[in-house]
Amino acid sequence: MRHALVVALALGAGACGSSQAQALEPTRAVVPGERLSDWLVRNVPPSADLTAVHWRVNAERGPQTRLREAVLAAASTQAGLVHFLSKLPVTGRLTLANADARWLQAAPLEDPVLEDGHTVVVLARPTRVAVLTADGGVCLVPHQPGAFARDYVQACGGAGGQG
Repeated sequence: MRHALVVALALGAGACGSSQAQALEPTRAVVPGERLSDWLVRNVPPSADLTAVHWRVNAERGPQTRLREAVLAAASTQAGLVHFLSKLPVTGRLTLANADARWLQAAPLEDPVLEDGHTVVVLARPTRVAVLTADGGVCLVPHQPGAFARDYVQACGGAGGQG
């Protein structure tokens, strides 16, 4: 039996594959040498939802593009997966251990120093999860706190169904 794949991708209000997700506010300038925690304190209200903070580094776009091309080549026999992945933008996004400014200040080794070519974007909280079905289709399911991957697969009709 072929299985669906729950993509570790939470989608905001934009359409699947859209390169422009909805930001809460326009990106504010990064001060070279400033810590991310300081940028967050300066630009984001304490009550803001930081689920979808993106730290983007332009210099990472090249390596990420090469990695994507390698993944697309390896998946070349799965047209639906290749189609889905090829629509996703290469952003230069790097992972953060935590997006909470005070946590970052208490863990300086995890608090990036921002430089020219870096941007920080605070996107609206993701509302949907994408499930890639066995036939290469995409099933979008509303995000449910505490849900497991199998819950999303079942919401899309099981291992190979469409939602």
